[in-house]
Amino acid sequence: MAKRELAELVKRVPAKGPFLQFAVLCKGIQQALDSTLTLEGIRHTFRFVKSELDPAPRTGLWTMEAELVIAFGAGGFVGSKSLQVVLNVYGKPPMLVLDDSLEFEGPGHIAAFIRPIKLNVDGGADMSFDVFLGGEFVTRIRAQIDLVKGLA
Repeated sequence: MAKRELAELVKRVPAKGPFLQFAVLCKGIQQALDSTLTLEGIRHTFRFVKSELDPAPRTGLWTMEAELVIAFGAGGFVGSKSLQVVLNVYGKPPMLVLDDSLEFEGPGHIAAFIRPIKLNVDGGADMSFDVFLGGEFVTRIRAQIDLVKGLA
């Protein structure tokens, strides 16, 4: 990349913030006294086993459980911004799963949102969680539901 192209690219970065730090689905979270977060088992695929020993087709639902963790660095921004997360499952209408706000306190501040997610699924699916801050699209967290045959 040429210096001129790099300079043009850098100009597109908002000067004030807030800036996305990370957005993930994970198995669990630990928070230390100094506010450090430890994320356990970052997930992108959820696998459910259908028993080969079960002669009848499975009827019912599997439950996908995860922690949704979204963090933003405030940059120079001070104030409140709305946070929305929309669940998209292929072939189904979008569903708002989170509508809240985050408070930003300026340089050095990180605002994090942690929410347990529990979804009933009836088969394999491609899904995504679209994250919006202040009404603007920020990122997409993809997830895959796989059903596999095996010995449960």
